Amino acid sequence: MRLRCALICLTSILLPVVLRADVAPPTHPRGSIHFARDGAAWHVAQRTRLHVLIMVNCDCQAIAALGSAIVRTWASAPAARRFATVKLVVGNTAEPDVKQCLPSTDERERVNRMILHLPQCPDGYPPVQKVLCMWEFARTALVAKYSHYMKVDADSYVNVMELIHLLNRADPKEALFLGRAAKGRGQDNSQRTPYCMGFG
Repeated sequence: MRLRCALICLTSILLPVVLRADVAPPTHPRGSIHFARDGAAWHVAQRTRLHVLIMVNCDCQAIAALGSAIVRTWASAPAARRFATVKLVVGNTAEPDVKQCLPSTDERERVNRMILHLPQCPDGYPPVQKVLCMWEFARTALVAKYSHYMKVDADSYVNVMELIHLLNRADPKEALFLGRAAKGRGQDNSQRTPYCMGFG
């Protein structure tokens, strides 16, 4: 079973963040259920200053293969541009120069701006050490910058508008951790302690 994303919501720390005022809510035919539902969620997220850091777990090869697709699809959706900061997190496979990971496509520069290079984090499978290293960096260096934190794999598609709906329903006074405890695949199932990898 592929495990997709782990989300930690530090909703008790809703600190001021800079939101892009030039991004409009997604458009649906007026009167449709999506028009009313998404519009209401958009305004709630604005009012609560919701802003999610989405950390995409990548190695150098994944950025080269999937970085452009991420930029062209879900990371460019209106909700992602307004309420999320997407970072392609690459560890030690980007040494000595992270530019070696960039795709040779028109989105090369946009992908480059999204890269967060953490050379202290080991890329590779199983990803336990890398993921915990990413969380530690977020906890120590980025905790005051976002209202929520999320980890996904590079081959995941994130529907940010649905994520906004989910987070709008959470109690902002309570810390929330969402995800699925798992051990990995193959032989790892019997050899490793479960940890929060994703929703499954």
